[in-house]
Amino acid sequence: MRTKLDDLFRRRGVKNIQLARSLGVSEIAISAWKRGRLSVPQKHRKALAKALGVEVEEILDGRGLAKLAERQP
Repeated sequence: MRTKLDDLFRRRGVKNIQLARSLGVSEIAISAWKRGRLSVPQKHRKALAKALGVEVEEILDGRGLAKLAERQP
């Protein structure tokens, strides 16, 4: 199951390690966020969105979980 967050990482060429270092979190946390298995903590949501050049609402739902990617025909 792909998420919008995972798609953005791929399109922008962002590596988990890069973002983990800039946000001060583990690569495991980044991976879990991308897959929608772990909620992004409130304190990291804006920085995550900014790093990817989008608004928080575009990539995360109200619980802080990654939104699913739209299906391609």
